[in-house]
Amino acid sequence: MSRIRQTIVLIIFCCQGLVSCALGPHKAREVVIWPKAPELPRYIHESTLRTELDITKISRGEMFRRTMVGEDPKQKLAFVKPYDVAAREGRIIVSDTMANSVTLFDIPRRQVMHFGRSVEGKLVTPLGLAIDGALNYYVADGSARQVVMFNATGHFIKRIGGPSQLVHPTDVAVTLAGDRIFVVDAGGLSSNEHRVLIYDAEGALVSQFGTRGTRPGEFNLPTSVAIGPDNNIYVLDAGNFRVQVFDVEGQFVRAWGEVGRGLGNFARPRGIAIDPDGNVYVSDAAYRNVQIFDPQGTLLMWLGGDGMEDKPGQYVLPAGVAVDESRRVYIVDQLFVKVDVIRRLPPEEAQSIVAARTRQATQATAQARRGGRPQSTFPTAASGPPAVSLDQEVGVGPAPEPGQHGADTVAPNERPNPQDAVAPVVPDADLVGHREQSAPPPLMLPIESAVAVPGAVDSGAVTGEPASEATLSLPQPASQPASQPASQPASQPASQEAFQPTPDHLEQDLSESTSADQKQDRPHAIEQSDQLLSTP
Repeated sequence: MSRIRQTIVLIIFCCQGLVSCALGPHKAREVVIWPKAPELPRYIHESTLRTELDITKISRGEMFRRTMVGEDPKQKLAFVKPYDVAAREGRIIVSDTMANSVTLFDIPRRQVMHFGRSVEGKLVTPLGLAIDGALNYYVADGSARQVVMFNATGHFIKRIGGPSQLVHPTDVAVTLAGDRIFVVDAGGLSSNEHRVLIYDAEGALVSQFGTRGTRPGEFNLPTSVAIGPDNNIYVLDAGNFRVQVFDVEGQFVRAWGEVGRGLGNFARPRGIAIDPDGNVYVSDAAYRNVQIFDPQGTLLMWLGGDGMEDKPGQYVLPAGVAVDESRRVYIVDQLFVKVDVIRRLPPEEAQSIVAARTRQATQATAQARRGGRPQSTFPTAASGPPAVSLDQEVGVGPAPEPGQHGADTVAPNERPNPQDAVAPVVPDADLVGHREQSAPPPLMLPIESAVAVPGAVDSGAVTGEPASEATLSLPQPASQPASQPASQPASQPASQEAFQPTPDHLEQDLSESTSADQKQDRPHAIEQSDQLLSTP
């Protein structure tokens, strides 16, 4: 009997060990904040979505069962090649051009589901996404040449458009009431049908506007569309490297943007989104970031980093971008197969972070004067995506040395003190992490402006050098390396002639074909990023 008891105890001990190995050790995640110190923080990386573990909690028993049958939830991605994202009221949908479906992260229910695979609502090449006020989902299917509508649980409702009306739909936007549906038809290099079509709630075609061209109101490979709080329609005219704004009837209002390497320019724009304040977010696969403009087209700041590692806030192939009613920003990266969730900081929390930085910088300075050597509190990057919920609380720490363009990474070792939410005292830049000499000027309003209007995004004039004279530090595409003079600073971008984007790049972005080698495991070499751009 004692032998049987010992065997049982040994089995239980081994099971506990297997579960512990499956769960893995708890790792402190990096906290990324934009912009870098000493500017007032505006945005903070909150979470990364890849697997169901990013929004759900699996019991030890269930984890053990899955481990015993060879399933590892940490390795099972929720999508293969994400393209676009849309979010509303805790529902986040992500189109997957390789799995031919849409992934739903249902935060209130803590569930991950997939739809678009059934016979009735089957998707071929899901691209752009939209959600109306009733939580109905709209999916632009580029290959089926239609928009497919689903309800909040992913059940098929109806189809809109079709081959007789659409050539190559790439994105869709819908009003909150669902009474107007705007579909971007990118046409193609051999087509002049570059336009936006307007449908009513029943799916009937009401009107359309635009044709191929370069004049105001004309398009060249439009890729994305969004509706602003002013009810204007914002179209990403990717082939003309600009954003065009129209009223609800399709009448041209204004436009901004051009190809180049200056602040506010575009090189390979992919997606567009509007926040509740009317600010415009544009992702760019060449810049590897998301630029933020005010409604008139003035550049405010950008999200993203110079790094090319799979870390929070770093992107190699950013595609779709979305902003929900809580002002959370969702950014898709196709190479890293992830959706980053970035939260806008309220002024009180931002100033609390500044106060914490100041306090730690003062302590470090005092210790240095006493001859001591302050201990480093900078975090080490955790391997793999951080399994954190969207509503978790994060702490702050000292600003690190510059490593990411326009962003700070801080250690989660000190929580903000609510009593610190007063007019901030910005410490000397040398104490909290200086900017690189070649970095662009800060693109922020004075701190007082954000404090005077709680909850408002920066607006108004951009500080520093004019956009036409400043440059972004852009990566060179692997397929077109650029040489730099030896006398030029290492971080200074090469001349514009070294990389001149053309509509051919955008046509590759919109290609419907998928090669067999891309259906293998995702590439580990960054140099293959341009190859991935050959498919949606």
